[in-house]
Amino acid sequence: MLNDILELPIIKQKIEQFKTDLQAQIGFNIQVVVLPASLEPSYILDVIAKELNISTAIVLGKNRHREYVLARQLFTYIMRNHLVFGFTSIAKILKCDHSTIMHQNRTFANLLDSSDNPATLIYNKIISFLNLKPLV
Repeated sequence: MLNDILELPIIKQKIEQFKTDLQAQIGFNIQVVVLPASLEPSYILDVIAKELNISTAIVLGKNRHREYVLARQLFTYIMRNHLVFGFTSIAKILKCDHSTIMHQNRTFANLLDSSDNPATLIYNKIISFLNLKPLV
């Protein structure tokens, strides 16, 4: 534990140096975000799959059954709006086009407009479990 605390400033320094070097190479500013293990995409996928009683493989699949599509939309919405992942990054995880992710995100946002919608209840339960703040 003490070693972890002592190494933290060194890690922060290395991340800042990496950020500076990368910005110099690509010519524009970037933001580096370090996520705790509990907010890794694979963990979020697992949480969603367990909540909906489906496998992670089904969430990652192409099946268009309503429940599976809802799981992908929920994942997309959390990754985009709570964890600020880009559309392209989410598309790589779900192995689809970024425009599909944009549509899923917009569709799920529209579902959240109705408080009595089952999707809203599932969303609230999952973000509470993940200790994320509601966006409204």
